[in-house]
Amino acid sequence: MTQDNIITRFQKSLTYVFDYKNWPVRIWPIFLAPLIPIIGILSLLLLKGWRFEMVHSIAEGRNDLPPVNIILWLKRGAILWSALFVYFLVPWIVCRVLGVSGIVDWISDIHLLFTEGVEAFVQDVGSDLLTVFMVYSTWALISAPTFQCGMVRYVLSGDWRKLFGFLPNFYFVMSNIGLFTHFFLMWILFVISVVVIDLLLAASFVGVILIPLVTVTFFYVATAHELGELALKIKSSASLAYYK
Repeated sequence: MTQDNIITRFQKSLTYVFDYKNWPVRIWPIFLAPLIPIIGILSLLLLKGWRFEMVHSIAEGRNDLPPVNIILWLKRGAILWSALFVYFLVPWIVCRVLGVSGIVDWISDIHLLFTEGVEAFVQDVGSDLLTVFMVYSTWALISAPTFQCGMVRYVLSGDWRKLFGFLPNFYFVMSNIGLFTHFFLMWILFVISVVVIDLLLAASFVGVILIPLVTVTFFYVATAHELGELALKIKSSASLAYYK
C-alpha cells in the first residue's frame, strides 16, 4: 500500500458520508447520541448497529446511507456486543485455568504496588502480570481479525452465528491475510488519529465537549467505510460461496 493510497483511503473514510445528498436526515442519530450522556451504553449499541448497516450498504454496492432505523440499529448492536463479550471471556477463562488473576484483578495489584512497594509487588504478582499480558495480547492478535471476519460474514450472509464460527473465521483470515493486514493498518491509523485529536481538544474547554463526538462517532464512521470495503472485496473474491 503506497503512501498516497493510505492518505486517499484515510481521507475517504472521514468524508464519504458527506458525499450523499441526504446525509443530514440519515446520520443525525449517530452524531447526536455521543453528545447525550444519559443515553450511555445505548449510544454504543446504536453506533455499532449503524456501522453494521453501513457496511452492508457498501458491500451491496448501494449508493446510499442506511435509512434511520433506531430499533434495528440497537438490535444489531446488541448482537455484536454480546458476541464481543464472549470473545473477551476467553482470555479470562485461560487465566483462571492457569491460576493467575485476570485483567479485572489488576486494580488490587496496583493497590499492592502503591501500599507495599515495588519489591513486594514484583514478588507477589510480577510473574502473574507477565502471564496475563501474554495471554491477553496473544488473544488480541488472534481474535481481533477473527471477530471482524465473523462480522463481515454476518453482514454478507445475514446469519449472526457466523460471529461465533471461530475456526472457519480464523482460517478465512489466514487465507486472506493481505486484505486483513491492509484493513488493520488503517484501523491502527484511525486509533492513533483519535488519540491525537482528543489530546488537542483536551487543551481547551470547548474542545473537551467535543471529545465524545470525535472519539466515538469519528471512529465508527471511519471504520465502517474500511469494513465495507473489506466486505466488498471478500464478496467479489473467489471466496464468494464460502461466507454463506
